Amino acid sequence: MAGTVLASTIKHDVSGAATVFKDGAGTEIGQLCKAWINYTTPTTSSIQASFNHSSITRNGTGDNTLTLTIAMVSAYFCATGMGHRSNGSSNYDPNPVMAASTTNTYNIRTHDYNSDTASDSVWVCVAIHR
Repeated sequence: MAGTVLASTIKHDVSGAATVFKDGAGTEIGQLCKAWINYTTPTTSSIQASFNHSSITRNGTGDNTLTLTIAMVSAYFCATGMGHRSNGSSNYDPNPVMAASTTNTYNIRTHDYNSDTASDSVWVCVAIHR
């Protein structure tokens, strides 16, 4: 049956479970983003906006642990991100990388790729997929 679905809400029948998209043969072809966050790190770490994140812990310069509200099914997931840092009159972009993960936490580190040193960012955005 071909057609178009028009809905204001799509809800999974199991609480906390991700909605899965399948093709006509029943093969999974995609999922929605499991979590995303936008946070700042100068001096203190602060969540500006997020989905499925309960907290952020500043471990040191450019080093933050983020905690998920609903845990992943395993520690093997993908975190992609970007950040921005302003350094006086010049701007440069830090390179956020995921350093470690469990099912409900992951560590993001940012550094200045020009000097290869840990650095805080004006803002960092991360999306989680599995």
